[in-house]
Amino acid sequence: MPKKKKSFYASLRDLTKVPLRDLKPLKIEKNRHPIRMSLKKRILFVTVICVALMIVTLSLGRSWGPLNTVFNAIASPVQQAMSSVGDWFSSLAENARSAEDLREENERLRQQMDALQYENTLQEMQLAKYQELNGLYELDRYYAEYPKTAAQIIGISANNWAESITIDKGGVDGIEDYMPVLSGDGLFGHVETVYRHYSKIVSLLSEDSYVHGEVLRSGDHVGVDGDISLARDGLCKIEFYIGQTDIAVGDEIVTSSLSDIYPPGIRIGEITQIEEAGDGVTGIAYLRPDADTKNISYVLIITDQEEKPTPEESAVSEESAEDSDSGQEESSHEE
Repeated sequence: MPKKKKSFYASLRDLTKVPLRDLKPLKIEKNRHPIRMSLKKRILFVTVICVALMIVTLSLGRSWGPLNTVFNAIASPVQQAMSSVGDWFSSLAENARSAEDLREENERLRQQMDALQYENTLQEMQLAKYQELNGLYELDRYYAEYPKTAAQIIGISANNWAESITIDKGGVDGIEDYMPVLSGDGLFGHVETVYRHYSKIVSLLSEDSYVHGEVLRSGDHVGVDGDISLARDGLCKIEFYIGQTDIAVGDEIVTSSLSDIYPPGIRIGEITQIEEAGDGVTGIAYLRPDADTKNISYVLIITDQEEKPTPEESAVSEESAEDSDSGQEESSHEE
């Protein structure tokens, strides 16, 4: 049979009958299973409480003065903290937008710079072309007595000093072997081989080149040789006998009347250095051509050069003249 539970008053009467010395202090047992909550849940719980407090604060307004003051005191720090967090996120978003705008601006400026550099390169090329064509025009005027035609360079030798070049005109354009070629301020070389639509030109720097020259100051005749060891520096050489040839640094050398290829008076170049060959008899003068042998795109070709007789032809003509003179003398004696 279940035991009947005492009432509160009965228990209180029993308690009063117990002596005080037998009374023991009450022990409140702690909860052996505390509520466990993760950090995320705690943050969420605090956030919900803060939002609730703000809503309550806004809804109460000024109607509940003291209570409103309490809520404001509690909610104000939370509002400030949330406002600071919102401002921080806003600043991050603004900085991200600013960085993206800067990247787009940098890309646009880079494209503009590339376009300007390309236009600048084109203008420099056009300026160089204009200067070269203007130089050819002045050269054409300087040698106005010789009929000439312009040609564009379509090929150049493998080295960097234009030992030989190829032009875009050939036999169908009236180009012939050994026609003189001008460039820059003077003689460049001569036509070596002619094809139907293009031709090969040998410059003064080629080791196969030899030009009869004349010292413009003294009138002494010299020979201008191409040398493969000097071509890299854009130089030719002149070997002469010391004491017999009046030549000095700074002298201008022009083509002489002894040449079978080149008409007289065309500028070849300037003497830059003179030294002894080592035997005490001969000297070597180094000549820098007046023609541009590096940065060239066009040349002038002298097309109507009077062919001079070769030494063999000259000897034959002299023998013919002597035979005709002797025949006239014999006929006069017979008379």
